[in-house]
Amino acid sequence: MTKKVKIEFPHFISQKLTRDIETILFDYSSGSQEINEKILKLILRLHSKRTLKFLIEIFKDNFQTFQVVQETLNEIERNLDKEELNSIKQKIRANLKANSKRIKAIFDKLKTKLKSDIKILTISNSKTVYETIRFIHSKNYKPEIFVLESKPGGEGILLYQKLKQLEMKVHLVKDKEMKKILGQVDLILIGADKILLNKWFINKVKTKKLLTLAKQKELPVLLLAFREKIIKTETLIEHSQKLRPDKNLFEKIDLKLVDEILIG
Repeated sequence: MTKKVKIEFPHFISQKLTRDIETILFDYSSGSQEINEKILKLILRLHSKRTLKFLIEIFKDNFQTFQVVQETLNEIERNLDKEELNSIKQKIRANLKANSKRIKAIFDKLKTKLKSDIKILTISNSKTVYETIRFIHSKNYKPEIFVLESKPGGEGILLYQKLKQLEMKVHLVKDKEMKKILGQVDLILIGADKILLNKWFINKVKTKKLLTLAKQKELPVLLLAFREKIIKTETLIEHSQKLRPDKNLFEKIDLKLVDEILIG
């Protein structure tokens, strides 16, 4: 279990904002895209650039594994001195609104691989995978979804609960039954926190084991991601042990275990 560390914030950060920042910092169950959207929605509530600068610094430092967070905050930081806060917020609103179109772009690439009663297996709690499955469901497909618990973090339990609310056929699968469940599904959908094309990607632990077993069974594996998660060069990730000592929840996986990457 990850230990929560006491954080000292500067005097200009209110108690309510402090609690909201800590909620995001110590969220070990949401995927990187969901964390990114939570950060953006928090920024929309800010009233000063000084506070925004602080948020950029603390979130960049503590989500180094999450490439989409790094890219998003780097873009905001580049324009911080040139743009008014309201202009930055307008761009954030447009960014959030555009995400639904990007999910559709992923679906359009995926739909040739779908059938009406497709059986899909996934792991962890990827926002991109969740939104793609929800989109599939909205297009009159009747998918049957299998979600691994994804311990030690248990992120899959949260994804299972969210999919259950959509009133679709969904099953929570114990991690120890991973090999057995592969014989009951048509394909695997996974997300990623960072991708170095033609080499590797980073995702939650047990992803590598799942994909290795899938490769042995010749089961198709599709990786779904937004383009911000792609990096061009190998980078050293310095995990902060001060606030988010979570490096043991992630692993680097060879992209040879993935059949196709669908980018939105």
